Amino acid sequence: MAAAVYVNALANGLVWDDPIVLTRQLLAFRGVRDLVFLPRNIPQFSPDYYRPLTILSYLLDRAIAGASPFMFHLSVVVWHVINTYLVFRLGLRLFRDTPLMTRTAGLSAACFAVHPIHTESVAWGAGRSDVLACAFSLAAALVYFSDRRTAGWRATVAALLVLTAVLAKETAVSMFVLLPVGGLVLHQPPSPAAPRGGRAARRRRGGRATPRAPGAWQDGAFAVGLVLYLIARHAALGSVLGPTTRAVDDLGPKLLGAVGHYMVKLLLPVRQSAYISDLPTGPLALSAIAATVVAVAAGAVMAWRRGAQTVVFLLLWIGATLAPSLAIVSKIPEAPVAERYLYLPSVGYCLLLGYGVVYLVAATVSRPGRRALAAGVGLLLCAGAVATVRRNAVWRNNLTLWQDTAEKNLTDGLPMRSLATAYQQSGDAAKAAEYFRQALQRRNDGGGRFTIYNNLGSLALNDKRFDEAEQFYRAALSSSPQAADALYNLALISLTRAKEDGGGHDESWKRQQLLQARPLLEQAQRVSPLDPEIYLALGEALNLLGDRAGARAHYERALALGLPPTTDSAVRDILTQLQ
Repeated sequence: MAAAVYVNALANGLVWDDPIVLTRQLLAFRGVRDLVFLPRNIPQFSPDYYRPLTILSYLLDRAIAGASPFMFHLSVVVWHVINTYLVFRLGLRLFRDTPLMTRTAGLSAACFAVHPIHTESVAWGAGRSDVLACAFSLAAALVYFSDRRTAGWRATVAALLVLTAVLAKETAVSMFVLLPVGGLVLHQPPSPAAPRGGRAARRRRGGRATPRAPGAWQDGAFAVGLVLYLIARHAALGSVLGPTTRAVDDLGPKLLGAVGHYMVKLLLPVRQSAYISDLPTGPLALSAIAATVVAVAAGAVMAWRRGAQTVVFLLLWIGATLAPSLAIVSKIPEAPVAERYLYLPSVGYCLLLGYGVVYLVAATVSRPGRRALAAGVGLLLCAGAVATVRRNAVWRNNLTLWQDTAEKNLTDGLPMRSLATAYQQSGDAAKAAEYFRQALQRRNDGGGRFTIYNNLGSLALNDKRFDEAEQFYRAALSSSPQAADALYNLALISLTRAKEDGGGHDESWKRQQLLQARPLLEQAQRVSPLDPEIYLALGEALNLLGDRAGARAHYERALALGLPPTTDSAVRDILTQLQ
């Protein structure tokens, strides 16, 4: 099921951040050391990210199939299939004392396989970090709650797996606490060694084969794993928490609104959107969310009193794995929530849902009633599968993604300006300019205004409306004075004027244009030293100015950073001529 519903995602192209990752960021990673100690000045790389495992997965995809979108998506779909199997195995472990163990685990895994909330993580190549973190978190839980090996061995291996998970995405850090607490909640009886025999033999012994979770000193492995992660993160980023959290007005209501948003999307994943900028913070909405949270907490207390510790643990799973994502409310207040953050928490939800539905069917006395409930479950799974397949198609390309998002988010400028960029890249300059101007009427921060003016400048530059382009680029720089893109584009105007002037200007005027381009390009190079396009432009400017040695050095640097095959060949021809 997990594979079938994502078959159409294999036809998706490179959308949103995908091209940035493949063609710009990966150029900075030259070896294993770069994975552990991140290179400086990676283009458009978040200062909060420390994800060596995710970067490694990109590098493996590229090594296998180059920049092929197919491999970029296939690897994520394969990981989702693996996760579905791991959810099934975790269900078998957690519900082993129940007579409907296999049905519960199977229905839980089926729900996980087709839940539409996963599409952002699976159908989008750059959304894979949650999928990878989930895989190693599930593996850690399976080892920790295993009935094999000693308690110390299980705790150590589980801690290593959680450490691997956080190297895929930071939000898995909650697993360092969740698993030891889960062992206490489930309070399995002690057993110094694993019992002999297969699963059937263990069931005959009363289903109590799982030894007690490791004690305090064995669980110290999780503390060691957490410390090692924090040390590595500090060594790579220069701090543990990354940039200082912003001051956000009404942080409490927004946090509660984020919790409510996530609860609704887990239960009813409709009207999904790739960019969510506003939260439910009205008095009525917050009251309803608070009442729901209280009801869930009361349900957990009731389950504990009735001995349903597995239910309590799964509720803890949802809350603990979601908690780190709530930090985004203050870290990125313009996009405080995202659907991909629900991938790992959905494990607990799907296992709870499977448990509840299976026992509801079993508790129904009449056979027609049981059949009706089973049919309803089947229809819901089919509806989830259809919704997932349809949502995958939204991620097909930038046009389909941002058309869908701009229709659903009517306040923020990012979806509209991203749609305009998609039209610009497809060659429809008129629609691009129209949507960029519409985006200006929406809410934009400094970076958003920069993007709009910078792209409007590029549209004017392509039409050789140099004066208009220069005005737009200077407006972009007023929003972001050190933006390498705008500095590069402003220099490109002078460079283009010098090469293609048809106004009868003399050689001294053309030289003056080149002299104006040079410092802009040098400033852009200092801001973004790993961008080969800047070195190409610098090489061209210096070549036209007669500085052959300087031009050669910059062309060689561009080649070293990596260029597309056709550009690489052209630059090598130029170097041959310069020699």
